[in-house]
Amino acid sequence: MAERHRLLESEHAKDKEKLRVVEQKTEARARISDELKSKFEEASEANDVLQDELKSVNQIHRVLLEERSKLVAKLEKVEADLEESLKDMEAAEARTTILVEYERWKSRRATLEQAQKGLGDLQARINEAKAMEEEAKKALDAESEDSERTVSENSGSNRTG
Repeated sequence: MAERHRLLESEHAKDKEKLRVVEQKTEARARISDELKSKFEEASEANDVLQDELKSVNQIHRVLLEERSKLVAKLEKVEADLEESLKDMEAAEARTTILVEYERWKSRRATLEQAQKGLGDLQARINEAKAMEEEAKKALDAESEDSERTVSENSGSNRTG
């Protein structure tokens, strides 16, 4: 019995040792579990923060896409307006060129008409000048004859006197 008692005490000591080892392991695992739980909570909080940031980023991304779409639409409208303005400007430039050419043509036409009129009047002017020359000659001749008569008459009256 004593032997059995020693065996039981030895087993009891072994069991106590096992129990102590199990308790140490349990405490270690509990600490590890608490640390893991704490880390999990931190990771969970970080995940929540990241989820919120991701939502914000997605919202910003949507807003940016909407703004980009609006800007693209505005740019297309401005480009279309610019293209239309360019066409209008080119048309106005073409009209101006046509008007300038028309005014030049009118000026040339007026000059040619004046020249043609001048050429038509040229013969009439020549004839008019000839007629005036003839009249001037006749008047000169008539005046010369009157002067000669006056001179003759004066010289004849001088003789009688």
